Amino acid sequence: MSPRDIGVLLVLLGAIFSGLRPLFGKLLNEDGLTAIMISLYIYLGSVLLFLPLGLREFPKYNSDQRRAVVFSILGGASVGIGGAAYFEALKYLSIATVTLIFFTYPAMVLGVKVILSRCWPSLQATIGVLSIFLGISLIVGQDFSQSNLSVQHVVIAFLAPVSWTILLFFLGGPLTVLGPRPRLGFITGGAVVTMLVGALIQQPSVWTPHSINGWLGMLCLILISGSASHLLTTIGVEKAGPERASFAGAVEVVTSVVVGWIVFLEPISLQQSMGIGLVLIALFLTRRL
Repeated sequence: MSPRDIGVLLVLLGAIFSGLRPLFGKLLNEDGLTAIMISLYIYLGSVLLFLPLGLREFPKYNSDQRRAVVFSILGGASVGIGGAAYFEALKYLSIATVTLIFFTYPAMVLGVKVILSRCWPSLQATIGVLSIFLGISLIVGQDFSQSNLSVQHVVIAFLAPVSWTILLFFLGGPLTVLGPRPRLGFITGGAVVTMLVGALIQQPSVWTPHSINGWLGMLCLILISGSASHLLTTIGVEKAGPERASFAGAVEVVTSVVVGWIVFLEPISLQQSMGIGLVLIALFLTRRL
């Protein structure tokens, strides 16, 4: 198995761990935690585990590595802003619409690569993007009508995939001079600072869970959907490259649907099954990009 194939597998596993967020997040929601607080806990574990490693090694870094630290913090801040924009968009747009907009990031990654390399995408990549987009459309449903839809709300929603696209290119490029763990520490540090600012602005009434299930959900969210997912994705993108990693990351929404079916007893329709199939087909088609 080549390093790129290993990278894709790592991103896949990271996406699966990330797709478990609805399961753990539901436990925190039941304790009254807001979406922005749940997002904060997702990044908090990685900061506590990995940022001290980066700070300890920082005095030894050369100029390229210190530049990478700046890019890491900017990438993390970008994801933090994108996460805040995602939850802000949910106030005005349906979950289906926001989810579909978020998973346009494989197309964005492909578009940026075309611009940077000045080469047209391969037929495999083009079909892969179309399969992802159609598959996600089928999974989240066709009801995208909104009574209060505006250009402003759509633009806000698109900040989320743009932020993820930026981070993927950072991970596959200038950040590779840093070790995976320090790199992850600086990235999530930037995200946590951004989410903390958002939380202070929002002024949530509940900052921590109060039930045993809530604390269990927070622990799993921090360790599994947070730290483990972030570390696997960080290492995987470096090995696989941003283009292949973006397709593998779409497995996250498939995991969320399956979790809803197994844990929450939510039925999977034929339409959703077809969507899952298209996502898997896209992953197969793009395995050799």
